[in-house]
Parts: sequence; structure tokens; C-alpha cells
Amino acid sequence: MTDQASAVLYNVVDGVAVITLNRPAQKNAFTLQMRNELLQSLNNAKSDDAVKAIVLTGSAGAFSAGQDLVEGIEGGVPTQLLLEEEYRPIIFAIDQSEKLVIAAVDGPAAGVSAAVALACDLVVMSPKAYYYQAFIAIGVIPDGGATWQLVQQLGYKRALELVISGQKLPAARAVELGLANRVSEAELALDDALEWAKDIAQKAPLAVRDSKRALKEAQNTDLNHAFTYEASLQSIVTASEDAKEGISAFVEKRKPVFKGR
Repeated sequence: MTDQASAVLYNVVDGVAVITLNRPAQKNAFTLQMRNELLQSLNNAKSDDAVKAIVLTGSAGAFSAGQDLVEGIEGGVPTQLLLEEEYRPIIFAIDQSEKLVIAAVDGPAAGVSAAVALACDLVVMSPKAYYYQAFIAIGVIPDGGATWQLVQQLGYKRALELVISGQKLPAARAVELGLANRVSEAELALDDALEWAKDIAQKAPLAVRDSKRALKEAQNTDLNHAFTYEASLQSIVTASEDAKEGISAFVEKRKPVFKGR
């Protein structure tokens, strides 16, 4: 999907799949075509053994303006069906990806696209980037799983404050609140996100995957269960070829070569 007519561009660079939302004239607002192509791109990255990490970004200085309101008005798809059948698979593909997904956010991440960015494992924002949960201004509520993401990451009171304010949340404040990891030193977040992803791509894939699994599990359980689950994952990764390679490389003072097994 590298044709300019595509709503999503897909390229692999040094073990990193770069997925770009590509409707620049509409600030990358989501349409049916974009939703389908984004899900396909995530699935392509999942099945490609050469891909070790994923960067999700938008073209022309914007992450996304959210749902295309013209499509929403003219499309005739019931709201719950649209969310359950077309957005849920995207959010869950990101959430359950065994390869870390980094959102590189430039300009607005508005509406449902904020939920997409928040679902990513890591978020890099450019200095002028912002989240914009403006649902309250048009008489609706956040969607795409945003309410769950916000409560998980902010707690109820701060999440509610953000939702009912309907105000833009600039990059620096997003980092302070834990809704983003970094503000890029570069003008475009993609530059920093890509470098970060390339670094992750050099790590042991099984260790990266199971670190994500352990932390995701720990979000919603008690210490006793989290401890047992963590130990079960550790028993698997310590028996891997990559763990043996990592130890050998450390002893031999060389860079390890991980193979994901």
C-alpha cells in the first residue's frame, strides 16, 4: 500500500513498519477505506517476521482529525455498529500486538484518533502536537475505547476533568500526565519515534513481547496473580535461544544477535 491513492501508506525501514495515515487534505480523518487499510497494515506488520516494531503516524503535520464527519453523516452506519465492527478491531490489533506500536503524533490527535494514539504502547509527540477530546462540544462522549484508556492512565477524576473540559491537551502536558512518553526535539515526531523503534527492533523480540504481556496483565490484577504470571513468562524466555545468546554476548563483551526464538 504505497500508492498515493491509498488512505494508509505502509513501508518497512530497518525492521520497523511505518504506517502513515494519508488523507492530508482532510487532516487524515478516518473513513471506511482508511479503517480497512489501517487494520490490514497492522496485520501485515504482525505477520512479517522482518518487522520488529511499528510506528503509526499521520501525513502533512497531523496525526488525525478523527472520524470524517461527512462520512458519519452520509454513511448511514449505526454508531454502535461502526464502533464495534470497524474501530474495535483496530484498537485491539494495537493493544494485542506482539510488536510494540509507537504513535508519532504531529498536530492534532483529535476525536477517535486520540483513542488510537492512546492505545499505542508508546507515544512521541512533536512540540506543537496535542490531543483534542472535543466530544462534549458537539453533545457526545469519547469513543473508540478512550474512556477506558483515560481512566487507566489518569484515574477517574483527571479523566473526567479532561473529558468535560473539551480543551486541547498540549504535548508537554500530555507527558506530565502520562498520556505520552516524550516531546520530540525534532519538528516532526516521526524522526524520534523511528529512531526509538529502530532501537527496540534490536532488542530480543521474545523479551519485548513478554514484557508487554506482563505489564498489560499487571494493570488489571493483584500482586499475587501478577507475580505468578510474570514468573511463568520468565521461565519461557530464560529457556529461549535469545536468552542464551544475550548471556553469551554479555560474557564475551559483544553485541548480541537476537533471532526471536
